[in-house]
Amino acid sequence: MNITIAYRRSWATVSLIYCAAICTSAYAQQDTSLTPNFCQQLKAFDNQCTQSSASPYCQKVLEDHERVFADLERTDVRRLDLDERMSYLRALLIPFDNKHRRVDARTMRAVEELYASAPDELYVDEAAWRQSLQNIPVHASKIRKATRRFRSSKIYDLARELMISLEVAPIPIEFGSRKPGEETLNAFYCPENLEQCGGKSKIVLIELSRSEQDATAVVFEEVYHYYQDKMRDRLCNGQISEGDPFFRQANLYSMNSVYQPGSNNERAYLRSPIEAYAKKFSSLLAQKTLAPCTADEIAGTYDSGYGPIACTANGTSLSCRYGENLSKLLELELQRDGSLRGTWDWKPGNRENRERGSAQFEVTGFCELGNGFWGYGSRPTNSWSVGKN
Repeated sequence: MNITIAYRRSWATVSLIYCAAICTSAYAQQDTSLTPNFCQQLKAFDNQCTQSSASPYCQKVLEDHERVFADLERTDVRRLDLDERMSYLRALLIPFDNKHRRVDARTMRAVEELYASAPDELYVDEAAWRQSLQNIPVHASKIRKATRRFRSSKIYDLARELMISLEVAPIPIEFGSRKPGEETLNAFYCPENLEQCGGKSKIVLIELSRSEQDATAVVFEEVYHYYQDKMRDRLCNGQISEGDPFFRQANLYSMNSVYQPGSNNERAYLRSPIEAYAKKFSSLLAQKTLAPCTADEIAGTYDSGYGPIACTANGTSLSCRYGENLSKLLELELQRDGSLRGTWDWKPGNRENRERGSAQFEVTGFCELGNGFWGYGSRPTNSWSVGKN
């Protein structure tokens, strides 16, 4: 997605203020300079160093901050791995201006260099991504089962079902207008603690692509930004801890929230953790959600004008029994156009008095068996009504 830095920086600022407010005060009494929880490190520095930086802990954090600049001058940042980049980001971003929640220009430049120099999608943690790859088919199946196939009037339903599948409370989706200077802004996530949002979290759509898949990916990306915001909250609350597959990724989001590069450095912006992960996830999920229905999804029991139908899947085929006693046979194959075609047999196994012909059925937007036709020739013409049992 494209989004102005005004929204992103404001979101990052309020997110970290909120994060600092909810992290437990117990961490303030510890030396957390080495803790892997970035949110706890921020809280510790806030509590111990805002009024005075004389303590050994505060001095160490400040010294680490300065040391990074010297290291970066003599380091080929293109060769840094994810752990090395995270280490530098921690040192750069912890001792920012606590009172005003601002990052100084020198730190901004260093952070942007760390992001921009990274290979494509380096800021997607492997463990988190493996888990996401396993979850994408699950999310897609839930969305498809709960909504009809994509229509412009159903974009709200697609987004809502993804929120439910991600286990975050659904928030409104609204259409907004493009303001001067926002020519490339198509959609954005607006958190409740941002003044422009009117006190409620929401997703604002400006202009969607005519491409079914592109439009869906944009909406899914903004939903995932909302999910990332909640993931940072969970990190601050201690609900995401070491051992969780998303622990490092949540730390990356928390770091990214302190400072998010803007449109003045598009390369750094697109390789930042929040953007890189959301784009990759939403693109694959949109592709999976809008893919043709599978035989496994269609399999099940249905009511019809010729009695109940019970179907099981075998690859791209469905083997169905129908009729009052499920004694009749219906064999169907998925077609490229998404429909089902095959044959019916009223007396399966009876070679002497066989009664069979052709059949064709629609597949509904819910990936279920729809209405169809049957006939004795190769072109079925008699209607066959079907409804979900």
